[in-house]
Amino acid sequence: MSKQQHPPPPHGNGPNAKNQGEGDPESARRYNKSQQDFVKSARGRAAIEDAGDVDPDELEDLEGAEQARLARQGGRSRSPASHHRYQGRQAMS
Repeated sequence: MSKQQHPPPPHGNGPNAKNQGEGDPESARRYNKSQQDFVKSARGRAAIEDAGDVDPDELEDLEGAEQARLARQGGRSRSPASHHRYQGRQAMS
């Protein structure tokens, strides 16, 4: 019996492949568009508005964890942006 040769499926690695793998520009465009649409929606705006809310107990835990991390690293911050990350966030009442 001889093996029949079939053309490679369209989801292979060839030039006509639909699955472009990591870094697929078409998928990236769709993802970015959906994220932008979400951010512009009422649900997205509400999620963004609520994102910084931290209750007082959680804020205390976060600050304690940050102090412990800084102590382990000899007081060095990872980056200027991470310094006092939670400072200025208004605690939930």
